[in-house]
Amino acid sequence: MAYAGGLPILVIVAKGLRQEAMLRDRPEWRALESDMSPNFFKSPEFQQGFGQWLDKVVQSRKARDAAEDHSKNSNSVDVKNITVGDIFELIKRLSPSQVCSIVGAFSAILFVVATAGYHLGKLAH
Repeated sequence: MAYAGGLPILVIVAKGLRQEAMLRDRPEWRALESDMSPNFFKSPEFQQGFGQWLDKVVQSRKARDAAEDHSKNSNSVDVKNITVGDIFELIKRLSPSQVCSIVGAFSAILFVVATAGYHLGKLAH
């Protein structure tokens, strides 16, 4: 789940285990081989690998927080204080496919209202 979420992964593999798939070295991480003794966690190899992994975790968190802050600031609209200029600014940000979708939705609503009005008018006479 961490990999799918874009989080750094710390992989420790028992010595002698065949490294395949998620257990082998990859560009995203380096698999640390260990004899699984408590002394391994005091070794310079583990300390260095753990330090690199921890740095990546901190960088990932900072990047995620910055993206969330940017998303909140750039996409938030205060509906109570919206102006015509704000509406035009939002329209300018739309892609052509989004504009077509909105025009299509409004056209469908207009068609339904007009058809309902026509049929209700015929019933009234």
